[in-house]
Amino acid sequence: MVAKTSNISLLKIFLTDAVILALVYFIPAFSHVSVIPVYLLDPMRILLLTGFLFSRSEPNAYLLALTIPLISTLITGHPVFYKAILISIELAANVFLFVSIFKKTSRFAPVVLLVSIILSKIIYYTLKFFFIKINLIDGALITTDLLTQGITITIVVILFSLSYKKLNPSFLLRSKNE
Repeated sequence: MVAKTSNISLLKIFLTDAVILALVYFIPAFSHVSVIPVYLLDPMRILLLTGFLFSRSEPNAYLLALTIPLISTLITGHPVFYKAILISIELAANVFLFVSIFKKTSRFAPVVLLVSIILSKIIYYTLKFFFIKINLIDGALITTDLLTQGITITIVVILFSLSYKKLNPSFLLRSKNE
């Protein structure tokens, strides 16, 4: 029975990842038909959190964090390679911070997510500053205004909160109690 459960879990993770990576392919198309630019909605973070909630696998969340931006770069040409590296680091930091803080505090997950997103954005902008300084990427440090980012973060946290309650969040505490 254990092997069967494991195979079902692996199949669930594989199917979740396949759907998420397929959606990465369609994000540019959604952008063209949308009234607002889709990138403002932080689709990579939403896809990552969706994958994390459905797969219930921390290692898989790291895999998604590292691959979603890179797959997007390979398939669509956006973001540029070094920005994809930055986004991958930001998303992996988001997972790490969320899981670490939640396991240590067992606090209300949406608040922990909010803190982890803000801290991962600080990491992103710190690294982006250095990438700009050493000419790996061009452009301004902040290209999406902070108000828009704040609204987006709030929407992401609300969506996560609604989904998180429905999907039984106890999976995050398993390793803490074992």
